[in-house]
Amino acid sequence: MPRILFLTHCPIGDFSFGGSQRANHLRNALLAAAEVDTLIINGGPNFAMGQEWSADRTREGKVSVYGMSPEALRQRRELTRWITTILAGEHYDFIVAQYLDLALLVPRKDRARMIFDPDDFLKTAPPGAAVSMLVRIKIQVRNMLARRVARQALHVWYASPKPGDLPNNARRSFMPNVVSVPDPTRDREAPVAGRLLMVGLFAHEPNIEGLRWFADHVWPALSARFPFAELHVIGRHGPDLPEQIRAAHFHGFVKDLAAEYDRAAVVVAPIRSGGGTQIKVIDALVHARPLVSSTFAYSGFAADLKLNDHMLAADSAAQWIDACTSLLNDSDATEGMARRGAEKAAATYGPERMVTEVRSTLASVGH
Repeated sequence: MPRILFLTHCPIGDFSFGGSQRANHLRNALLAAAEVDTLIINGGPNFAMGQEWSADRTREGKVSVYGMSPEALRQRRELTRWITTILAGEHYDFIVAQYLDLALLVPRKDRARMIFDPDDFLKTAPPGAAVSMLVRIKIQVRNMLARRVARQALHVWYASPKPGDLPNNARRSFMPNVVSVPDPTRDREAPVAGRLLMVGLFAHEPNIEGLRWFADHVWPALSARFPFAELHVIGRHGPDLPEQIRAAHFHGFVKDLAAEYDRAAVVVAPIRSGGGTQIKVIDALVHARPLVSSTFAYSGFAADLKLNDHMLAADSAAQWIDACTSLLNDSDATEGMARRGAEKAAATYGPERMVTEVRSTLASVGH
């Protein structure tokens, strides 16, 4: 059985947002096919590098400063040395690195045995947004580095099948995002009339931008048509966001996300920028809730999900208003679409699909 060193940002067992869902489902899939040691590198108040493996073969590293300051660069150098020491002290057949910043910590000489899982391989700016030249340059530099690392990697997994998002490596394969499928026989609350729901990590700029755009350009017309309607937001967020977007009811992290989905009359995913595919799309569907997403978010699932049968998609504010209005006005048709969407998403994007792809990749690269 091959041995793998897995680098991720996400704590084990955290399924609270899209990135953490992919990380944990991927680790579970790796464990089904290999022996896995896991390095979890994320933010914290103090810089630290764990020196001992826990019982479940994990170690944690903490980064206290990000960016290009001397201290941030020093911490990155220390993390690279830490990973180099681990690689020298243990035998690993492969390294699986999630996201570009973690792949860049892998010593260049070891990238020939690295499987790169960038998820959001290429990033984009919101369409029509007033994005500064500095931000555009940062996106271009980031995408250039992603292409360079992809060329150096043994294999690249991509989450978005859109042609413009494909990595520049002949050794690549589609690793779709997957979701845990809730028990369809569970007791469920009835949806609350007029309750719209958006779920995501609201420390992630594309989620913030999408919510802000929806609140500014779509919600005023919807609330005028449906005075009883409410916009609810689930997911971790900064302390200032509720003051900035007063139209929404913010709940932060919730333990029972399924119950929040059950109470939603309509789920919205107005994401207009970023990269990869939006797990929130298939997560809403497996919970059997009617969904309106941006065309940008839908496009990553267009090969499997049919518009107007499994979900709706919209671009302009007028399209969004019409789509949400149609769902709020016709509960029977809405629930029928939600059931079809749930059946299709559960059959197509369950966790076992990721296990199959992991085993196929390991077989193709020699194990």
